[in-house]
Amino acid sequence: EAVWEPRVFLLGSGGAGKTSLMRVIGNLPCNDDEPKTNGVKIEVNLWKELPWMQSGKTRIDHISVWDFAGQEHDISLNCLLMMTVALYILVLDARREDDPEEWLNYIQTYSPKSKVLLVINKIDTVNPVVSIENRMHYSQINIAKYCDKYANIVGVYQVSCRDLQIPGNELEELKRDIYSQILAMESQFHK
Repeated sequence: EAVWEPRVFLLGSGGAGKTSLMRVIGNLPCNDDEPKTNGVKIEVNLWKELPWMQSGKTRIDHISVWDFAGQEHDISLNCLLMMTVALYILVLDARREDDPEEWLNYIQTYSPKSKVLLVINKIDTVNPVVSIENRMHYSQINIAKYCDKYANIVGVYQVSCRDLQIPGNELEELKRDIYSQILAMESQFHK
């Protein structure tokens, strides 16, 4: 039986909520006093036992979730650690007009075959901007522009790690799509 260890990389600016997102996906509470991440924080078994990770052709011994620091001086180190087969979750802060272009360029340069899930976090801290087809939008970032330019973006989600019940929170959809992307990476592993 083949053993495969998928890697999920969390990227984004400092304070965007990458560590909080990693925790709530693992069914742990959001910690408002979470210290900033220095360098890279790697969690190996945080997501392993989740019900949505319990199928597939290959036994998944570990899921490595890499929480990259988002401070400016850490970005060059992050590039050295990026790899070809990984799932990237790019976390943006809904309170700021974060420009994901730099991060998307890094991913395209250092890991061009990897898929990207774009997450707008902290939607509980801002009011919806528009409502289209009953979907709340909490950011004025022109997401469509980036999706058109970067074909490896396979999903866009609005989440709140602090308020899981807020209308428009797409945390469950994000979890489902993380699972499906990991399964897609698994099929590449078997080739």
